[in-house]
Amino acid sequence: MATPFVRFGPDVSCRRALERTLAYGYIRRRATRAGFGQSGAVTNMSEATIAQKAPHEVELKAGKKYAWCRCGLSSRQPFCDGSHSTTDIEPLVFTAEETGTQWLCGCKHTAGQPFCDGTHGRL
Repeated sequence: MATPFVRFGPDVSCRRALERTLAYGYIRRRATRAGFGQSGAVTNMSEATIAQKAPHEVELKAGKKYAWCRCGLSSRQPFCDGSHSTTDIEPLVFTAEETGTQWLCGCKHTAGQPFCDGTHGRL
C-alpha cells in the first residue's frame, strides 16, 4: 500500500519548509479569492479612494507623458506608483500640452480628468 506522503528521510527540516510553503500558498490563494491583496488591501476595488479633498499643484513640462493616479492609493500622489495593481482601476496616461503650473485632481472624482474641476468641494 502506497503512502500519500512524500518521504524525506532523516532531514525533517525539508519537510517542515515544504509544509510552511504550502500553507502560505494556500492562505494567500484563499485571501486573494476573498478579495484581499498581499498587503491586506481590498482588491475588488472599482471605485477610487479619495486621496485628498484638494487639488495637487504640480509643474508639468510640455510634451512629457505623465501617469495620473486614478485609484487614489499611490504614495506618489497625484502620480501613479503602481498601487492600482490590487484594483480594477488603471492610471490615466496623458501628455502635458504646455509647460507650467497645473492643478491635478486629488479627490479622483473630477469630470475633467486629470485636472481639478472643484468636485472635491461637494464630497
